[in-house]
Amino acid sequence: MMMNALRQPALCILERGGRQIFGDSVDYNTKTEYGTVDGNARLIANGTTLTANHVEGWFGQIKAVATGGVTFYNEERNTSGSADHAVYTQTPGQDDGQVLLTGSAHVNQKWQPLGCARIEGGII
Repeated sequence: MMMNALRQPALCILERGGRQIFGDSVDYNTKTEYGTVDGNARLIANGTTLTANHVEGWFGQIKAVATGGVTFYNEERNTSGSADHAVYTQTPGQDDGQVLLTGSAHVNQKWQPLGCARIEGGII
């Protein structure tokens, strides 16, 4: 367990800066703003929900790395997708979120499917 950390078992919720994190196990270091979510990981931010088996997050940098059964959707933007691995980044204070999906990547935007090994873009 990390020093200066919060550890919450059993579908816990962690909220910070308008973002919510759920999972079977969440470890979060309040000093470094780094956390991990294992088992049924779900992040909700800016109208987008991302799910995966494991997520690492850097809240100060607004960066998340998701692995294993990654899915996401944003109802407002009619966007959904899936992949084996995803990296999400955003500039703090900006609405410029970018996602990189790799490994069996699929995206449906406005119900138009796109599939390939790697998809990158500001779709979230």
